[in-house]
Amino acid sequence: MKCSETLDKIAPAMVKVTEKLHNLYPGAKGYSYTYVTLADVIDELKLVLPGLGLSYMQFPSESPNGESIALETIVMHESGQYISEVSTFPLTNLKGGNDTQMAGSAITYGRRYALMAVFGIAGDKDLDGTISIEEMKATLMENDGTLRPDVNEAIKAALASTDETLIRGTYYRVVKYIKAVNAQQKVNRNERH
Repeated sequence: MKCSETLDKIAPAMVKVTEKLHNLYPGAKGYSYTYVTLADVIDELKLVLPGLGLSYMQFPSESPNGESIALETIVMHESGQYISEVSTFPLTNLKGGNDTQMAGSAITYGRRYALMAVFGIAGDKDLDGTISIEEMKATLMENDGTLRPDVNEAIKAALASTDETLIRGTYYRVVKYIKAVNAQQKVNRNERH
């Protein structure tokens, strides 16, 4: 790991990040598995990092052996302090895929897992047993239909489903969406005053 000479500003901000970020639940489906998307991870980070003076950058490059992708993830604080780490991810042979697709797949996979690791976000199915599927469905049923049309449709699909992964993923995406809307409304109110 590389870092700035001092960490007195970034370290407390990273502590606050872990208090504010939520674990994510798989909502996207692969061949025989579900997973958290890179977009879900980025959306969660966008809700929290700016308010703490944090941002990140990621730089992919080919590893020296040519069989993997190296990915540097840099977490930066507005003070100029930073923490950086390089991870490597194997190039996997995709059925019918070319070299560019293999590299793109490794970069996306690497970006997602590096961000989740750095910011302490878990993305497994059974992370939070404190909210039952019935409670999630009850909360989703409280929707009065005034959310964005695509969000309303996702809620309807989840309520009609018995797929716990779909219900759980929809619940957490809706909660995250509502938090983002509320945060934007707060910003708009503050700008008017």
